[in-house]
Amino acid sequence: MAGPTAHPFGKAFGCAVVAAILIYLSLRLSFGPPGDASYIAGYIFGLAMFPAIVVGIWAWRSTKTWSLFRIAATYAVILLICGAIALAGSMNRASHESGHASIGSSGAPASVASDRALFRGAALANPLAAD
Repeated sequence: MAGPTAHPFGKAFGCAVVAAILIYLSLRLSFGPPGDASYIAGYIFGLAMFPAIVVGIWAWRSTKTWSLFRIAATYAVILLICGAIALAGSMNRASHESGHASIGSSGAPASVASDRALFRGAALANPLAAD
């Protein structure tokens, strides 16, 4: 049974598009043009779409009407949780690749330094390959 909220998926996916654009632009302004733009855009787009699907289903199945603000706020919370999980996963991947947790030359963890290097233009042939 669908709930009384009008167009919950459209509103949630609208939040996802805005979030993906803001994340991409903030990374581009912070680190410059990415070396592998399609990889970064796909990663950001995937990260932004998952919370939209969750919020869309939740609002669609709810018996109460969800306002646009409630959809956007719920989307933002779930996006932050997914972003934290993605960051933790990338940090864990980097520590397993090097055999231990290390600190890069910039003082940031190695995974953050490698992600920065990828975004700056040092494209990796296979980012999942062990060193």
